[in-house]
Amino acid sequence: MRLNRGLLFWGLAFITAGAVALAIRQGIVPSDALVNAWRLWPVILIAIGLSIIFARTPFAALGLVIGALLLGSFAGALFAAGPGAIADCGRGAAGSATQQRDGTFDGGGSVDLTLNCGDLQLSTVSGNAWRVDTRSVREGTPTINSDADSLRVTATDQSFFGTDAGRQQWTVQLPADPTLSLSIDANAAQSVLDLSNGHLGSLEIDANAGEARLDLSGAQVQGLDLKLNAGSASVVLDDGSMVDGSLNANAGSIDVCAPSSLGLQIELDDNVAFGNNLDERDLQRDGNTWRTANYASATRRATLHVGGNAGSFALNPTEGCR
Repeated sequence: MRLNRGLLFWGLAFITAGAVALAIRQGIVPSDALVNAWRLWPVILIAIGLSIIFARTPFAALGLVIGALLLGSFAGALFAAGPGAIADCGRGAAGSATQQRDGTFDGGGSVDLTLNCGDLQLSTVSGNAWRVDTRSVREGTPTINSDADSLRVTATDQSFFGTDAGRQQWTVQLPADPTLSLSIDANAAQSVLDLSNGHLGSLEIDANAGEARLDLSGAQVQGLDLKLNAGSASVVLDDGSMVDGSLNANAGSIDVCAPSSLGLQIELDDNVAFGNNLDERDLQRDGNTWRTANYASATRRATLHVGGNAGSFALNPTEGCR
């Protein structure tokens, strides 16, 4: 019998990640010890390097096991620690350096936001005007570029993995009337994204080692693409939402809150390493697709493709969408 080393590596890594996360959640390992777990990212490189070095030696199996255990331990710690793992990035509250900018879009517009280490508060307002306010721990302020149909805000040239990264706080207001193309790359950040009543041709969100809350009440989103890695996210919908897109969680969790009056369809990837509670909800199932009874007749619908690895998805969790 030939052993598939790739499957063995990831199998051991997933088992270890789950065991570590469970130990933390049960209080066997104190969560306070994991406040800076995200700073241990070089463990990933060590795990990969060990597997490569020992691949063609008598110690190949040992290198594979050690690499899988290191990677699984890191992923489990980061997943269990959640937003607390990034709370200390930058070592201090933002506030020493400020920047303000505002403008308007002539028609539709594209918005790109890239934040490393900090807090993002985003909301929509009536009209065509936008505004950006930023605060930073140190003198390095983000770069803001704009014209009549675009806005780009980029954090200073720093890695969010570095211990000297400066924590930032951004408050962004976007216009609700024009159709926007919005892209958000948030690393080691806590993001509160209130896009209620907005019009979005596309909405791309990459959230890594952080937390994101997305409010799409009354919003129209033609192309949603939410990617979450090592963190948590929640999406709020109401009976006025029109959303079409995908949600993907790797070593993380995504919650969706939606009223029964909204026509909802969820297509779920078949993956044993990805949990869900859809069978516990009042939905009609057809293979890997779940629908509300009113989906076909509803005037307002949300159609979501959901997937991921070593993560979970919950519809209308008992504790709500935080």
